[in-house]
Amino acid sequence: MSNFTSFEFSAEKFNTHWHANSCDLCFHNAADWSDLTETELSELVLTNLDTIFKIAIKRIVASGYSEGIATTAILRSGLWYGCKYTVSKVVDNTLEFLISEQEIDSHYFDNLQQMDKYILAELVCLLRESRWLRAAELAASCRDVSRLVWARERLLQAKDIRDEIEAKLNEEWKAKNELLTQATSFKKEREQVEISTQSKEDTIKSRAQTNLHEKQGMKDCPSCRSPIQRRVSIRYARS
Repeated sequence: MSNFTSFEFSAEKFNTHWHANSCDLCFHNAADWSDLTETELSELVLTNLDTIFKIAIKRIVASGYSEGIATTAILRSGLWYGCKYTVSKVVDNTLEFLISEQEIDSHYFDNLQQMDKYILAELVCLLRESRWLRAAELAASCRDVSRLVWARERLLQAKDIRDEIEAKLNEEWKAKNELLTQATSFKKEREQVEISTQSKEDTIKSRAQTNLHEKQGMKDCPSCRSPIQRRVSIRYARS
């Protein structure tokens, strides 16, 4: 890959730490990653990658392979070591490739520095993709929260409307009961008035008939044949 273009480090700064226990190396443990410039951080990552691959080449050579074969196997195109470029990971994958006696692809990196820059570009892309995914998840969470807030507002509005309807129904029910009570009272009063009026009318009618019968000298009522009671006028003595 002689025409491989070098990748300039992203303008976004990393805030993650390269922990010592994540690989087989112990270097830059005291580095303050939060205060590094973009160039310094880029150089630090490239130096770490170069050191990892050089140590891996030495271990592969110790397994009986020449330095050229070990270097060529590591530089071959398509070799992916996963998200963690640890020495043991590189050594294991390379030895597995060499033991399988697969043909080395002709399209491979020219040197370790070129591969280091390519890997750095991949790491930056992964970081950007990870940040984009986190941003997408955050946006989705915000949308979910907005939906929940909207649903809560609608629920509260529905509750207020329900309370208003219940209050109006209670007022109408109370007014209806009051009207029913008044109507019942008016009905009873009217019945009493009708009974009293009917009684007075009967009394007046009876007196009129009695007076008429007395004038005509009848001893009994022509309609019911009951004896006519003569009324006795009572006169009180004057004092």
